[in-house]
Amino acid sequence: MKKLFVFIFSIVALFGCEEEGQLGQTPMDSVPPGKVSNVRVENSYGAAVIKYDIPTDNDLLYVKATYKINETIEREIMSSFYSTELKIDGFGEEKDYSVRLVSVDRSRNESEPVEVTVSPLTPPVDLVFNSLKVAPDFGGINLKWENELEKEINIFILVNDTLNPGNFIEEEIIYTSTIHGDRSVRGFASEPRQFQVYMSDRWGNKSELFSGELTPMFEQELDKSLFEYLFSLTPDDVGYLWHPDNLWNNNYSAGPKGTFISAWPPVRTIKEGLYFTMDLGKKSKISRMKLWQRPHKNLNFNHLNVKRFKLWGSNAPSKDPESFDGWSDMGEYSIIKPSGLPLGQLSNEDNQAVADGHEALIPLEVEAYRYIRFQVLETWLGGDLLQIAELAFWGQYFDE
Repeated sequence: MKKLFVFIFSIVALFGCEEEGQLGQTPMDSVPPGKVSNVRVENSYGAAVIKYDIPTDNDLLYVKATYKINETIEREIMSSFYSTELKIDGFGEEKDYSVRLVSVDRSRNESEPVEVTVSPLTPPVDLVFNSLKVAPDFGGINLKWENELEKEINIFILVNDTLNPGNFIEEEIIYTSTIHGDRSVRGFASEPRQFQVYMSDRWGNKSELFSGELTPMFEQELDKSLFEYLFSLTPDDVGYLWHPDNLWNNNYSAGPKGTFISAWPPVRTIKEGLYFTMDLGKKSKISRMKLWQRPHKNLNFNHLNVKRFKLWGSNAPSKDPESFDGWSDMGEYSIIKPSGLPLGQLSNEDNQAVADGHEALIPLEVEAYRYIRFQVLETWLGGDLLQIAELAFWGQYFDE
């Protein structure tokens, strides 16, 4: 019984120290600590670092900075007595701001305030917006931007409401911190449309507004009946039923009539990986390509299915099938496994991604080509073979 009494008493004593809104040590005195001194300011983009000398009080706990980033939002930042600087951020304008510094001791006494002025440079949200380039793209618009500070930025894309003239509808929000941004917003007819774009940061600061009329480029799926496999085929090349023409026969199955497997030539091997070459039938400005894996519960994101690849384009390829003379780089692409699970483990989302196919967006600046070379850099299991169920291309035919 005595031990139980001590335990209960300890709990009562602990919570007896709690004041309204506080839990912990009872204030020991009412003597405020000294002020910070020798204050220096280093301004940066939308932020500032305030450096100072701490007072000599033995019971100093932290230094607190209080400031407003706009008319309504006030922020409070604290730094322990081990540090001699505070970083304050969230500023949305390039102007002077007042910051109040106080020292706080273990009895929660505050020193007299020290007022300091900071003058942050251009906010990151404005820096990114100032780099924004908006241009027509296939079935929509393309946005490019630079974010060298890698700050978290939200990009809002709006389009005019055709049913309610003068109003705009939020079409998409891009959340990004990437250094070199490149994103397309698609799904629009090839007709003039009003678009608006603005940016915000995590504190709610907003950039200026881009507004303009743009006409999305016409896009169509390229005619698979025109596709041909290069170079000439022999009986040994076709691989029995795993024929290269399976790449564009609209059969997405895992069987020998739906999948191409490179167990036989003419898939060529070079030090960078496997590759094969195809003729689109017409010179084409390609907007995107879609690849379907060989679908099977044991093969999805596994085995010989492609993980990384590179596309090349040409209008006058060398007649030597193993030569890269006359070929131009169209970009490197990766197949992303949504779940990120280890090899052999799959989620429902992973299996759905295989069924939907994997889309590769071709940069807008890539020229129009008739001949495409598909180079496999890596399969999920590795090795020197590959398998693909289907390929499809979109864009527009180039009138010569």
